[in-house]
Amino acid sequence: MADSPVPRLELLFFVGDRIVAASREEQQPMWIVRVALNRPYTFVFVALLILILSPVLISRTPTDIFPSADIPVVSVAWTYVD
Repeated sequence: MADSPVPRLELLFFVGDRIVAASREEQQPMWIVRVALNRPYTFVFVALLILILSPVLISRTPTDIFPSADIPVVSVAWTYVD
């Protein structure tokens, strides 16, 4: 069997009245823009949900500078007599 090159996958989508082709690599970073343009109310709702829940979740998150840890301790007492 001869090795054949892997075909480059292209995605077709409509922009206005024309069809645009883009490879998978070109489309990866743009998915959130496409969601925002296709579903503006959903995008606004999710953004508001994040803005409202963030302070609540941050205030409930416990912070401890020195966490409690069971570290083994050895104590030695020595009395020096002159």
